[in-house]
Amino acid sequence: MTIQEVAEYCLRKPGAMLDYPFGLEPTVFKVMGKVFATIYRKGETTRFGLKCDPILADFLCQQYESLTMMDRSIHWIYVFQGGDVPSEEVLNLIDLSYSLVVKGLPKNKREFLQAENSRSPVMMAEDVVGVIALLEQHDIEVYVDGGWGVDALLGRQTRKHEDLDIALPHKYVPQLRELLCAVGYKDMPWDNTRDCNFVMGDDQWRLVDVHTFTFDENGNNIYGVAYEPQHLVGTGSINGYPVKCPPPEVMVEFHTGYDVDEDDYHDVKLLCEQFDISLPKEYERFEI
Repeated sequence: MTIQEVAEYCLRKPGAMLDYPFGLEPTVFKVMGKVFATIYRKGETTRFGLKCDPILADFLCQQYESLTMMDRSIHWIYVFQGGDVPSEEVLNLIDLSYSLVVKGLPKNKREFLQAENSRSPVMMAEDVVGVIALLEQHDIEVYVDGGWGVDALLGRQTRKHEDLDIALPHKYVPQLRELLCAVGYKDMPWDNTRDCNFVMGDDQWRLVDVHTFTFDENGNNIYGVAYEPQHLVGTGSINGYPVKCPPPEVMVEFHTGYDVDEDDYHDVKLLCEQFDISLPKEYERFEI
């Protein structure tokens, strides 16, 4: 596994925090102030430090050459990157290390983590307007896509939304990051994170899914998410605030070509009814 994959997996744990208490090395991952994983790089060697049951650790040391017990503690192991420990086993050991550390936390801290883990992300209409208004006040060209883009076209909120999908020219990314960071957002580890597609969130579980693109002088997409100029000519409103978004026909098209679910059907059916668009064939099974 790569260092980035291990780091992102660790940071997806409830309450996980990144720390550098000893300088640039090692990278330390904590939960409620307690270390559950480390990444140490020295020359061409990288090792992952993880808490482990001593009996299991002894068994694993006999099974894998690239796994050893930590010299100063029988309760910790090192897994050397690029060795014979399978990626799935590395993830299992991270899970185990995290659970052992959490198990040793005081009851009130364990209950706090459990409550945090049971929360669901939600992006309210006022949160959406706040983000869009902030960007537009700084002359950033931004479009609302996804579920909130559907509700913008409909002119009313029709369901709960876990995040806000936005599209914007890639040149605005540094400014967007600066503005969102200033109001409490930070980069969130995501499986498909790319330079042109990333997620930022805050400690209130508000998520902004950013999709960027670059058009040349002829309107050709030369970088990023595959938007085209005609995809970004719609308008709508959220809580009475006017926003730019894909037009209805394009939004319906965006909701085809993959394994659609009930939320997709909800969105597409309402768009088709309000704007007199034929329901795509892949949604006919929901009509039965």
